[in-house]
Amino acid sequence: MLRTLMLLTLLAAACGGGGAAPGMTPPAIPTIQELEPNDMQAQAQMIGAIDLTGRDQLRILGSMRLMPPDVDWLEFDAVQAQKWILSLDFAAEVSPGMPNDFDLSIFDDMLNVIGRLDSGAIPEMGEFTLPAPGTYFIVIVPPSGGGAYTLDLMAVAP
Repeated sequence: MLRTLMLLTLLAAACGGGGAAPGMTPPAIPTIQELEPNDMQAQAQMIGAIDLTGRDQLRILGSMRLMPPDVDWLEFDAVQAQKWILSLDFAAEVSPGMPNDFDLSIFDDMLNVIGRLDSGAIPEMGEFTLPAPGTYFIVIVPPSGGGAYTLDLMAVAP
C-alpha cells in the first residue's frame, strides 16, 4: 500500500501535479495505437524516438487476443537516460469468472532485462530507469486473459 501511494505521488509530480486549472482543458496525451503483427522481436512495432523531458506522458493503446495467446513487442529509441513511471491498465476480467493478468518487461537492445511489471495488480505500475540513450523494447504478455490495455509512460522530473 505504501509503495502504491509513493508511486501515485511520483506520478502526480511527473504529470505536473494535478491537471489543468479550473475552466481549462488539460493538454492531450500523445497516443500511439499498437498494431499487429508484433508478436516477436523481429516484428516489433517501432514507436519512434522517445524523449519525455519535453512532455510529461505518452500513451499506447493496445489489445491482446485470447487465442492463440498474444505477445506485443514495441521498439523505441530513448534519447537520453531517464527515469519513468509505467502504468499498464486493463480490465480485471475478460468475462465473468475469466480473470485477466497482463505483464510487461523492458529490455535493452541486447535483450538484457531492464525491468518487469508482473505483480498481478491492476494496473501494473512501476518505476524504471533507462541507463543510457539507445534502443529498447517493451514486451507485453498476458499469462491469462486478453482484451484492451492502456500503457502510460510518464517521465519523472529530474
